[in-house]
Amino acid sequence: MPGVNAVYEVVLFTRDARGHAVIAGPPEIMADAASACARAESLAAGHEGVAAIRRPVQPAIGETGPIEILFQSGRLGDLG
Repeated sequence: MPGVNAVYEVVLFTRDARGHAVIAGPPEIMADAASACARAESLAAGHEGVAAIRRPVQPAIGETGPIEILFQSGRLGDLG
Protein backbone atom coordinates (compact mmCIF):
# COMPACT_ATOMS: atom_id res chain seq x y z
CA MET A 1 0.00 0.00 0.00
CA PRO A 2 1.52 3.39 -0.97
CA GLY A 3 2.61 5.62 1.89
CA VAL A 4 2.81 2.78 4.40
CA ASN A 5 6.11 2.09 6.12
CA ALA A 6 6.93 -0.26 8.95
CA VAL A 7 8.76 0.05 12.23
CA TYR A 8 10.42 -3.08 13.64
CA GLU A 9 10.76 -3.28 17.41
CA VAL A 10 11.96 -5.68 20.08
CA VAL A 11 9.86 -5.51 23.25
CA LEU A 12 10.96 -7.07 26.56
CA PHE A 13 8.62 -8.18 29.33
CA THR A 14 9.09 -8.69 33.04
CA ARG A 15 6.72 -9.91 35.75
CA ASP A 16 5.06 -7.37 38.04
CA ALA A 17 4.22 -7.89 41.73
CA ARG A 18 0.95 -9.65 40.80
CA GLY A 19 2.69 -12.02 38.39
CA HIS A 20 1.49 -10.32 35.21
CA ALA A 21 3.78 -9.83 32.21
CA VAL A 22 4.41 -6.10 31.68
CA ILE A 23 6.66 -4.19 29.29
CA ALA A 24 10.11 -3.82 30.86
CA GLY A 25 11.11 -0.57 29.16
CA PRO A 26 11.05 1.25 25.85
CA PRO A 27 11.16 -0.93 22.73
CA GLU A 28 14.41 -1.31 20.83
CA ILE A 29 13.98 -0.09 17.24
CA MET A 30 15.54 -2.37 14.63
CA ALA A 31 16.36 -1.86 10.93
CA ASP A 32 14.34 -4.77 9.55
CA ALA A 33 12.39 -7.92 10.38
CA ALA A 34 15.41 -10.23 10.29
CA SER A 35 17.44 -8.14 12.73
CA ALA A 36 14.43 -7.74 15.04
CA CYS A 37 13.85 -11.50 15.15
CA ALA A 38 17.55 -12.25 15.67
CA ARG A 39 17.80 -9.72 18.50
CA ALA A 40 14.64 -11.00 20.19
CA GLU A 41 15.85 -14.58 19.97
CA SER A 42 19.19 -13.62 21.51
CA LEU A 43 17.43 -11.95 24.47
CA ALA A 44 14.80 -14.65 25.05
CA ALA A 45 16.63 -16.68 27.70
CA GLY A 46 17.13 -13.73 30.05
CA HIS A 47 13.60 -12.31 30.18
CA GLU A 48 10.08 -13.26 31.21
CA GLY A 49 9.04 -12.66 27.61
CA VAL A 50 10.27 -11.05 24.42
CA ALA A 51 8.63 -10.16 21.12
CA ALA A 52 9.84 -8.90 17.77
CA ILE A 53 7.03 -6.92 16.19
CA ARG A 54 6.23 -5.08 12.99
CA ARG A 55 4.16 -1.94 13.36
CA PRO A 56 2.85 -0.48 10.06
CA VAL A 57 2.81 3.32 10.01
CA GLN A 58 1.43 5.92 7.64
CA PRO A 59 3.59 8.98 8.30
CA ALA A 60 1.52 11.26 6.06
CA ILE A 61 -1.50 10.91 8.33
CA GLY A 62 0.21 9.86 11.58
CA GLU A 63 -1.55 6.53 11.97
CA THR A 64 -0.32 3.08 12.92
CA GLY A 65 -1.87 -0.21 11.92
CA PRO A 66 -2.27 -3.48 13.78
CA ILE A 67 0.86 -5.01 15.28
CA GLU A 68 2.23 -8.16 13.68
CA ILE A 69 4.22 -10.46 15.98
CA LEU A 70 7.23 -11.79 14.07
CA PHE A 71 8.82 -13.73 16.96
CA GLN A 72 7.77 -14.40 20.52
CA SER A 73 9.15 -16.28 23.47
CA GLY A 74 7.85 -16.59 27.01
CA ARG A 75 4.96 -14.63 28.46
CA LEU A 76 3.81 -11.50 26.67
CA GLY A 77 1.64 -8.77 28.08
CA ASP A 78 -0.23 -6.02 26.28
CA LEU A 79 1.77 -4.69 23.33
CA GLY A 80 -0.35 -1.53 23.18
